[in-house]
Amino acid sequence: MARNSHNFLTWFDAGDNEFILPLPRPFAREPEMLSPVVWLVPGDTVSFYINTVDETVIEGNIEILKDGAATVVVDTVTQIDFPTGSHRYGSFVVPALSEGFCQLRIGTTLSQYCWVSTAANAADRTAIVKFRNDQRLGGGTNVRWSYLPENFYQQFRIRLAMRGEEVETNKETYRESTTGKTVSLYSEARQIVSFLTPEYNYWGHRAIAGMLEHDTLLINNQPYQFQTGYKSNMNEGDALSQGEFSLSDENTATINRN
Repeated sequence: MARNSHNFLTWFDAGDNEFILPLPRPFAREPEMLSPVVWLVPGDTVSFYINTVDETVIEGNIEILKDGAATVVVDTVTQIDFPTGSHRYGSFVVPALSEGFCQLRIGTTLSQYCWVSTAANAADRTAIVKFRNDQRLGGGTNVRWSYLPENFYQQFRIRLAMRGEEVETNKETYRESTTGKTVSLYSEARQIVSFLTPEYNYWGHRAIAGMLEHDTLLINNQPYQFQTGYKSNMNEGDALSQGEFSLSDENTATINRN
């Protein structure tokens, strides 16, 4: 079982991995398919919070395991203590590595598989998501935001695609008694952007659902807000599926009132 959930870096103790799920899925035809959600581009900054469910700290330095070699990353990791336990949070800069699959390691604890990419290959396949919350997120998310600095965001590069945009308008009008013309009294318009999560696995779907619970969300440094809940679209025969959700583009929201 995973040490944490609803997060883009999921951590597993020795003997566990991302293919061992909490409930059996005997109809999944290829349960060990690899389609990494998190991409690592050399020079990128990854900011993370290790939200262990048992509220204990995973001790050790961060390493990236790739092609049989371990690379220690330059990280800034801090422990926070709260009444029922402790967690760790911090950031690291992705070092120079060749393209391919990798895992992160802290002590004997391994992350799910990630993908190392060049910036050119990642440009049209990924987006950088940043998110935070003003209050604690409990349950499976289990992030103690009130103990963290106000300027701390989790930040990851993930596979993400835009499906399309629609305009949503809330408009009130009235008809003038002298001219008979319809006049706008109040108008509120915004762009609703729909997103796809292509070939996500169980843990990736949970990570996106957890991200959408945060009250501050930026995608490629543009602010968005919740519009619709997340649909993973998984069925009994698929280890991977394409999920979907919608957000309000806060940069395009306008109000026109008389």
